[in-house]
Amino acid sequence: MSSAAQTGSQADCDRAAHKGKTACKQDVEDAQKVRKMKKSAACMQQTQEGIKKYRQLVDSCR
Repeated sequence: MSSAAQTGSQADCDRAAHKGKTACKQDVEDAQKVRKMKKSAACMQQTQEGIKKYRQLVDSCR
Protein backbone atom coordinates (compact mmCIF):
# COMPACT_ATOMS: atom_id res chain seq x y z
CA MET A 1 0.00 0.00 0.00
CA SER A 2 1.41 3.38 -0.92
CA SER A 3 1.73 6.17 1.62
CA ALA A 4 0.54 8.64 -1.00
CA ALA A 5 -3.07 7.55 -0.49
CA GLN A 6 -2.71 7.87 3.28
CA THR A 7 -1.22 11.35 3.09
CA GLY A 8 -4.03 12.38 0.75
CA SER A 9 -6.62 14.72 2.17
CA GLN A 10 -10.08 13.54 3.21
CA ALA A 11 -11.36 15.47 0.19
CA ASP A 12 -9.32 13.21 -2.08
CA CYS A 13 -10.90 10.15 -0.50
CA ASP A 14 -14.37 11.69 -0.76
CA ARG A 15 -13.77 12.58 -4.39
CA ALA A 16 -12.67 9.02 -5.18
CA ALA A 17 -15.69 7.64 -3.34
CA HIS A 18 -17.98 9.94 -5.31
CA LYS A 19 -16.32 8.84 -8.55
CA GLY A 20 -16.79 5.19 -7.65
CA LYS A 21 -20.47 5.68 -6.87
CA THR A 22 -21.24 7.74 -9.97
CA ALA A 23 -18.83 5.92 -12.31
CA CYS A 24 -21.44 5.36 -15.01
CA LYS A 25 -24.59 7.18 -13.95
CA GLN A 26 -24.74 8.81 -17.36
CA ASP A 27 -24.34 5.43 -19.07
CA VAL A 28 -27.22 4.05 -17.01
CA GLU A 29 -29.44 6.98 -17.97
CA ASP A 30 -28.50 6.57 -21.64
CA ALA A 31 -29.13 2.81 -21.46
CA GLN A 32 -32.55 3.42 -19.93
CA LYS A 33 -33.40 5.84 -22.71
CA VAL A 34 -32.35 3.59 -25.59
CA ARG A 35 -32.64 0.25 -23.72
CA LYS A 36 -29.51 -1.25 -25.26
CA MET A 37 -28.16 -4.30 -23.43
CA LYS A 38 -24.68 -3.77 -24.84
CA LYS A 39 -24.40 -0.38 -23.18
CA SER A 40 -25.83 -1.78 -19.97
CA ALA A 41 -23.32 -4.65 -19.88
CA ALA A 42 -20.41 -2.29 -20.49
CA CYS A 43 -21.73 -0.04 -17.75
CA MET A 44 -22.00 -2.95 -15.34
CA GLN A 45 -18.38 -3.92 -15.95
CA GLN A 46 -17.30 -0.30 -15.49
CA THR A 47 -19.24 -0.11 -12.24
CA GLN A 48 -17.70 -3.32 -10.90
CA GLU A 49 -14.22 -1.96 -11.62
CA GLY A 50 -15.16 1.37 -10.05
CA ILE A 51 -16.42 -0.37 -6.93
CA LYS A 52 -13.21 -2.41 -6.64
CA LYS A 53 -11.07 0.73 -6.91
CA TYR A 54 -13.37 2.53 -4.47
CA ARG A 55 -12.99 -0.24 -1.87
CA GLN A 56 -9.20 -0.23 -2.25
CA LEU A 57 -9.21 3.53 -1.79
CA VAL A 58 -11.44 3.38 1.28
CA ASP A 59 -9.09 0.82 2.83
CA SER A 60 -6.07 3.02 2.13
CA CYS A 61 -7.81 6.08 3.56
CA ARG A 62 -8.63 4.51 6.92
